[in-house]
Amino acid sequence: MKKSAFALHLCSLVLFVFPPLFAAPPLSISAIRQREGEEPGEAIRKSRLALIAEAEKYRGAPYRYGGIDSKGFDCSGLVYRSFQDALSVSVPRSTTALYNWVERIDAGALQPGDLVFFSTLPSDKRRISHAGIYAGEGRFIHAASDGPLTGVIYSRLDEDYWRRTFAAAGRALPAAPPEGRRPELASLSVPETPRPAASPEKLPQVSGDGSPLAGGPAARLPETGGTREAAGEGGSWRDKLLLGVGFAPTWNGVLSGGNIIRGGASQLGLAWKGKLLGRSFMPGVELRPEWDNTLGVFRMPLTFSLGLDERFRIFAGPAFSIGDAELGTKEGRRRYTGGNAVIGAAGLSFAPFPIKAGQGTLSIYGEAAWQSYFPKGGEGRNPNADFSAAFRISTGLRYTWGF
Repeated sequence: MKKSAFALHLCSLVLFVFPPLFAAPPLSISAIRQREGEEPGEAIRKSRLALIAEAEKYRGAPYRYGGIDSKGFDCSGLVYRSFQDALSVSVPRSTTALYNWVERIDAGALQPGDLVFFSTLPSDKRRISHAGIYAGEGRFIHAASDGPLTGVIYSRLDEDYWRRTFAAAGRALPAAPPEGRRPELASLSVPETPRPAASPEKLPQVSGDGSPLAGGPAARLPETGGTREAAGEGGSWRDKLLLGVGFAPTWNGVLSGGNIIRGGASQLGLAWKGKLLGRSFMPGVELRPEWDNTLGVFRMPLTFSLGLDERFRIFAGPAFSIGDAELGTKEGRRRYTGGNAVIGAAGLSFAPFPIKAGQGTLSIYGEAAWQSYFPKGGEGRNPNADFSAAFRISTGLRYTWGF
């Protein structure tokens, strides 16, 4: 590698890993865009609202570790991009660096545009691991990596999970005219500072004649459902439940002379997102009504599944079958048995590219499954027909949402 290229990579690494060494201190009034004749308080108010509006533009964008654009964000990436877009200034890129950079404030003094910090790691409850932008009326916008809703969403500070993991509030923009302690934040308990923070420059208290910020953008922000941050624990059991429905045509990939679509498979599933040995895992159960026109049977497998998330899962379970399973071959009708079995279906499901849609996710998914069909005695050998009877391949659409 050329020395110049090596130096560039080294500088990029240092800037990412040690942002506090290069970031400016908390922003002063000079960072606020103030028009001629505009009161300082009004300029601050507009800058704070602009910060939230920029974050709002990315609402619905997926979570992506290290992401700082519309392709995906992590929590500090959303804060970083919002400050860049709204004020053309760079802030620290990591959550810990942001926490050490801001001016620490009391939770009751939060104004829209301030930052909120959380300790969500079960293994280190004193570490700051998540951040968001406060939007007023107890709500904040952030990039969530886990839970019924992921990506850039709104959540509430008074939700059980966020109340328990709340660590601190911080200010990067100058404060608007002081106002009283807000009731919805008064009961938040701010724990002892997890680690020594940098000594940020005190921000000026700028006077102005605008109305209180708390009544600004929040009145226009939608209500939100709960979510949990990755690596967190807790939340009510309902916050961890996912409901999914799907339908997929099944394909005839082996038998020649048959229809390319052999039937259809649907599913109604319930899954639970939890942790096992510190790793995410998702057990679930699915009811899978299927019609196999090639075999001439209706099947009803009940499967139990397991995976790290919705993208890749394995499943197996009993099946109940109605009809006499037969395949048409060159030698005539070939009969099968075993449609009713304790392990009547087993396979794997994959949905690599979930898309945020409404309150849930829409996925193109595929399945490869084994079915408990065996040739009856005296049928002779026909590997192609037997493989087609025993294996199902399907692709379709699935929609999943949280309670």
